[in-house]
Amino acid sequence: MTKKKTTKAVKAKSGVKKPTKKSDGMIIVSSPINPGQEFVIASELADDEAIEQELMGRAMEQYVYSFDQKGKLVTGLTVAGVNEMCRQLTKNPKSGIKVRINPESIKIDTNVEMDGNKGVSVTVIAENMLTGETGIGAKFEPYKKTGRSGSYENTFALEKAVSKAERNAKRKLIPEKLAIETIKKFVKSGKVQPLLAPVPQILSPDDSLKKAKLMIGSTSNIENLLEWDIKINKSKIYSKTQQKELHSLISKRVDEIDSKK
Repeated sequence: MTKKKTTKAVKAKSGVKKPTKKSDGMIIVSSPINPGQEFVIASELADDEAIEQELMGRAMEQYVYSFDQKGKLVTGLTVAGVNEMCRQLTKNPKSGIKVRINPESIKIDTNVEMDGNKGVSVTVIAENMLTGETGIGAKFEPYKKTGRSGSYENTFALEKAVSKAERNAKRKLIPEKLAIETIKKFVKSGKVQPLLAPVPQILSPDDSLKKAKLMIGSTSNIENLLEWDIKINKSKIYSKTQQKELHSLISKRVDEIDSKK
């Protein structure tokens, strides 16, 4: 039986924070962040892979994600990055921060439906044991996800939800100024994983021609545009006339991006 109440609670607690812009051209992204940003989609996929690798015995070595978004370097802490930062702060008696996840706060609901997708929802509370400050982290992981090859089973959905919820909770206890400085140190040490822009799924039956046009006009990634062009030509969703129209829009958009280089 679907628990609508739980779903609403998760949405309420997993609000949106705006990225903090710095004058040096770097944007530091807090978590949770606007799910509409390309960076979030790409980092979400990278988090999935890193968590799966850790569960299989491989250490997560990258602490920061970096992503080129319209000429701006967007950076954010990975799951491993937040954990490492909290470890360093907890070890440092002068930091005033000693973070732990309250084990009694962990709530897991394995029967949640969100936006038509069934999955698992996890909420946790992180606390600064020195000040009593708390941060709530929530994450919903669907049991099935959609990738370039269609729908697939989301392996370790529960474990991913727990790891990401803990990261979101801990991140709220890290002062933004300190996070910015630490991210810069991580970048200098090479603990960075560059992210490629994800290719949105514009060829599903639910996507309209209008949406495809909007996506083509809004992206600045030529690789995405070229891949879309190949997929559109092979697609049976659009008519030949629509395919030609979209091909023309893609070619025009590629020329616009090239002219600005």
